[in-house]
Amino acid sequence: MNYYRTILIGVCALMISACGSTSNSLFGNSDSKISGEVFIITRGSKNEKIGLVSISAVSAKKFVERMKTEKVVIINSLDEFDKKADKCWQSKKSPSYESKSETLKAFDLYESGCYAKKRETIKSALQTVMQGWDTVVSRSTSNADGKFELTGNFTEETIIVASGSRNISGTTEDYYWIVPVPEKTQQVILSNNNLLSVENLRDFLKLY
Repeated sequence: MNYYRTILIGVCALMISACGSTSNSLFGNSDSKISGEVFIITRGSKNEKIGLVSISAVSAKKFVERMKTEKVVIINSLDEFDKKADKCWQSKKSPSYESKSETLKAFDLYESGCYAKKRETIKSALQTVMQGWDTVVSRSTSNADGKFELTGNFTEETIIVASGSRNISGTTEDYYWIVPVPEKTQQVILSNNNLLSVENLRDFLKLY
């Protein structure tokens, strides 16, 4: 996915620069601001502004250090559930499945419970990544218009860690973002284009 490739490149750049000099960085200011907005484009192409999103600004260097430690446990858990899901699927296969489309097979797999628990495990891993930061430089919450502002002593490259949710017809959609702050603009857009999801968590962790 092109948008995901873009966000990975951005994080990689921060990983490299976080260990170098910041003398030419706008993050050297003792009191600066990072602003942005949060929105989701729905399937009906409607722009939904998301309020009450929890947003934290953390050191890129600290983020990399933490992920190097936590990724091993998370990836091992995902690998284990991959094996269990495959074994579960093999036990439920029957000749009737051979004639079904891949979409229907995937639906049946999820409904049978083969992948439901794995999805919950990934969601739990995402929440672990998003929470427990003890080196947060600044915190904020998006307002009703989806806008937010962070003020603090941003002395080095910074990553935005954000999470929120939206209720759709009784179903809750969870959203997670891990996005590098551009040095030149210090403005961050959180949208569908840079969501971190249960589908791309493994690829994200492989960066470290």
